[in-house]
Amino acid sequence: MKRTLRRNRQEFWYSLYEGFETIKNEHGHEIGQKVKYSNPVQAFANISAARGESEAAVFGISIQYDKSMVFAKDEYPIDETTVLFIDTKPELNPDESTDTKHDYVVTCIATSLKYTTVAMSRVDVS
Repeated sequence: MKRTLRRNRQEFWYSLYEGFETIKNEHGHEIGQKVKYSNPVQAFANISAARGESEAAVFGISIQYDKSMVFAKDEYPIDETTVLFIDTKPELNPDESTDTKHDYVVTCIATSLKYTTVAMSRVDVS
């Protein structure tokens, strides 16, 4: 349980994939779609400073990722479509919606008997 001790945990936020949202112009005509995510949820996990050799064995040698995090199994509903706010905090608009300016995406998830380990890659969202 040392990997999920409270003193080892850092704050992060995650947003779950909810599907597509239709974009309409000022006349009400559909002009496209965009991906929709849930409002960010605050969470805590043991987050690595950078990729390391000991973590590379968890996911195999061909996975490319920048950081990893560990938390208790089934503690959070994070999957491969989830976006993460690790080095930034999400900002809510006045209408309680969020412009998803996440800084990490989930690359791979490995689950063991007691833990879930998530590999993440840094992204630039404009």
